[in-house]
Amino acid sequence: MTTFDTGDEIVWGLNKAVSINATVDNFGDPRYGCKIHMKISKQFKLSDERKCTYEADTAENLTYVICPFGSLPNITYKEIHFDLTKINPGTTDIEFSSDLICLGEALKDEGEKYHLHITKENSPYIQGKSDPEVFEYTAGIAREDEYMTLHHVFTLGNFGPSPVNTKVYLLFPQLIINNTALVQLVEVKETLEGTETSCYPEDLPDIIVDSIENVTLEHNLYDDNTVATNCSDIKNCFTFLCRGDYLYSPTVTAKYSLKVKINTTFLEQYLLTLPDKKRILAYTSSAFHSNATLCLNFSNAAINNKWILYV
Repeated sequence: MTTFDTGDEIVWGLNKAVSINATVDNFGDPRYGCKIHMKISKQFKLSDERKCTYEADTAENLTYVICPFGSLPNITYKEIHFDLTKINPGTTDIEFSSDLICLGEALKDEGEKYHLHITKENSPYIQGKSDPEVFEYTAGIAREDEYMTLHHVFTLGNFGPSPVNTKVYLLFPQLIINNTALVQLVEVKETLEGTETSCYPEDLPDIIVDSIENVTLEHNLYDDNTVATNCSDIKNCFTFLCRGDYLYSPTVTAKYSLKVKINTTFLEQYLLTLPDKKRILAYTSSAFHSNATLCLNFSNAAINNKWILYV
């Protein structure tokens, strides 16, 4: 009979080791010579390799472990300790099988098979900000080729204990005047531990689309002359997916850089077309991380009546 100190479940990132407890009823000769033969994932590593022998099977990504019980009569108990190495992100369960092989009379043992379920318990968060904080140009004399660049930065972290994927959707709104797009994409990328990953256009999954309808997207209301543009209506927004690796440590974060540029002449014309002569534009981009629960944040920018861009 074999049991595990973690039960039939392992919390990814929380359980660093597993103890396998094996009990054998031996009614034969005291020197029956019983050994337990185990076949287990290579993600398990023997804590004390001197007490057992093992052989790796690279093709099957398995390890064969053989542990002797000694020569005690009657009931024999053995505790075998394994360290959990890096669990593959896609692993949902780990199969474990054991067979008891003894000398002498054959036992009526057909072996045992178990499934250890891998569960994830993480707590991701997203923080958004814009950098730099102030943009400025003079209204009325802007050249047609003059642009201002908005740089929105999002940070994804995780309080753990389980690692979390860095799959994040970035949304930013488009502005149109006279069939001309005001917003042009400059850069969208993810950076994780010095490695940059490109992001690409991707439709939002239904779980996020449904959630947006119940979310009030924030913007900075500097005064009553503010008009907000955000992605509460995703039809007027660009959506990019950043799919990197995993955050394995609470001390590591992933950065998402979103840069867009806006033609200042077209922007001035756009503001003049707004009802009630709105003179402040609040521009909001959004970041969504879909985990067990929806995690999101925003980055806000606003252009005031002095043509200063506050972020």
